[in-house]
Amino acid sequence: MTSLPWGPITAFDVLAMDGDDLRQLPLTLRKTNLARLLARRPDGIFVAPLEQGEIGPDLFRAACRMGLEGLVSKRRDRAYRGGRCPHWVKVKNPNRTFAEMRGSGVRGILVYCADYRCSHCVAMSADASPDDVRLSDIEPRFVCQACGHRGADVRPDFNWDRMPVRQMG
Repeated sequence: MTSLPWGPITAFDVLAMDGDDLRQLPLTLRKTNLARLLARRPDGIFVAPLEQGEIGPDLFRAACRMGLEGLVSKRRDRAYRGGRCPHWVKVKNPNRTFAEMRGSGVRGILVYCADYRCSHCVAMSADASPDDVRLSDIEPRFVCQACGHRGADVRPDFNWDRMPVRQMG
């Protein structure tokens, strides 16, 4: 076995395998299939374990200390559903600033309506925002132009430099 030239990779889920659509299976069975698929993996590819119980708060504090965006939790008994949904819980680092985000190379943000049923999203540049402003500070200020809901889920846009600029509408 050889290690990967670009560093370690962590696999979290598998949605299709051998031509079969696995999205309707619960996460526990998809993880089992993923482990089976990667059983003879090269060094450097890891399967993320299915964590449960009281580890959540400790994991979240560690993510915040490392300056990460936050954590996403999935229910182990649920099928995969694309897009935002109520059984995927995202807990964001409340202290992450625009300076930290830009420091990791991210130059844009995606602003999603806080109502998970609404699909409205706009992309914006993060370059004009002051360094000390936290992403969580600006979320309550947005009002969705599609449904009128107040509040937003603001996320880093890792593809900002590869996409055409979209204006907020």
